[in-house]
Amino acid sequence: MFTLLQPYWLLAGTAIILPIIIHLWNIKQGKIMQVGSILLMLQSDRQQAKSIRLKDLLLLLIRCLLIILLALLLAKPQYTKPLSVQSEKGWMLIEKPDVKFAYDEYKSLIDSLNNAGFQFHYFEKGFKQKAFTTALQQVDSIERNTPTNYWQLLAQLNQELPPELPVYLFTTNNLIHFKGRRSAVNLNLHWQKLKTDNAPSKYVVDAYENAARKFAVKVANSTAIGTSIDNQQWDPNALPSTLIYNKDSNYLSLAAGNLQTRVEVDTSTLNVCIYAGKFASDAAYIKAALDAIKTFGDYKISYKLVKNLNEIPNELDWLFWLSDEAIPQTKSAQTILRYARGKEVTTASWLVINDHSTKQDEGIHLTKIIQAGNQPLQQKIWTDGYGNPLLTLNANKESIYTFYSRFNPEWNGLVWNRYFPEMLLSLLYPYNTNIIYPNDKRVVETSQSQPGNMVVGNGHKQKFMQVVPLDKTFWLLAFFVFCLERLLSFKRKKEALYG
Repeated sequence: MFTLLQPYWLLAGTAIILPIIIHLWNIKQGKIMQVGSILLMLQSDRQQAKSIRLKDLLLLLIRCLLIILLALLLAKPQYTKPLSVQSEKGWMLIEKPDVKFAYDEYKSLIDSLNNAGFQFHYFEKGFKQKAFTTALQQVDSIERNTPTNYWQLLAQLNQELPPELPVYLFTTNNLIHFKGRRSAVNLNLHWQKLKTDNAPSKYVVDAYENAARKFAVKVANSTAIGTSIDNQQWDPNALPSTLIYNKDSNYLSLAAGNLQTRVEVDTSTLNVCIYAGKFASDAAYIKAALDAIKTFGDYKISYKLVKNLNEIPNELDWLFWLSDEAIPQTKSAQTILRYARGKEVTTASWLVINDHSTKQDEGIHLTKIIQAGNQPLQQKIWTDGYGNPLLTLNANKESIYTFYSRFNPEWNGLVWNRYFPEMLLSLLYPYNTNIIYPNDKRVVETSQSQPGNMVVGNGHKQKFMQVVPLDKTFWLLAFFVFCLERLLSFKRKKEALYG
């Protein structure tokens, strides 16, 4: 079945009116010329005029077709076909950076699956299909950016494949890939785990200049069992031999590390403003948390608590907009946290931070939240126990956090929790994930990483479809039509010049 992913782009096809208007505009009235006799010219003139009209019409149709093809390209055409065990042998899935590692370790198995007709797909969002030999040649140009959430991808894969279809998955067992609630799937899954580098990793995860003009350095030591953070404090002019600081670039790293584990030393002062609005008590809790961060973390933070709009400074790093009113366009900051506006809903849930549940350990309960609408462009930072957004991030020119609750004990137990300053600190000073991701050596036991089995009733039947993008096909058609249009246009101009 032919479908369009973004059908509203078909409106661009209305541009075919342009070549039609140009075509009609260029039709000129013939001139009357007096000659002695047209008997010998009549037959040849009629044939020539007819030929010219036919060529012009064909050129017009080709130009209209080119515009329609471009509109279809923007609409992202794709073909969906039923997927069944009769039409498919099975799937192989590997992350892009791990294709070569998986092949080196499971060469015989992958070769046998490839020869048996198994399709190869990247283990990523969308599960893009690729010829395995081509994927094996492209691994050198692929870099690791952010960790993939395996459980989340398995839940998506469960919606696309029939339960009888054999699926061979090749991944590592690093803990950083297993976040949130373990998924339950109904797949014929054969999960092969790749060997990981078990050597301990030691690296600088953060460095900043504190109020005492010293370097506060956080050094992480990661092993397969866990990761510990060593908080150090050094005079910048008397650093130990284990640390290397480049004054010109303002980067600091371990002497035994590499350039990929270096971090920039933050020497700036964080300028924060808390606008209380009608939530004065909420602002007091934010102020107390900032005081704790300044005292125990020794961070360079300058904050101001205001109640009137005209008191808000012009240049800010952070603005806590504790109000559900719209933020005036004249007030801005590099990062803003604002209250969501909407319907208040009573709930009995708990807080989930970065896919980590606080139901049993920290015990941060939720009693009231703001009902969120459809926010597809928002990244969920905090959620409740049912997956509803509690804190979202919209990364535009200004990073804007939206809080679907309140910093008030009547709404939740967040502000009374001992981890509240630490949670606020992670927003003010987020760690560089590009440093943590490749150096996190923690692994999870194979038995704990396996997804649960989904219980499906006997009457449950789902029609599984495979999506085949048609972008390349339409690009080739558009290129062919464009070349044909140029050829006819050149031929038409040549006839107009030489007859």
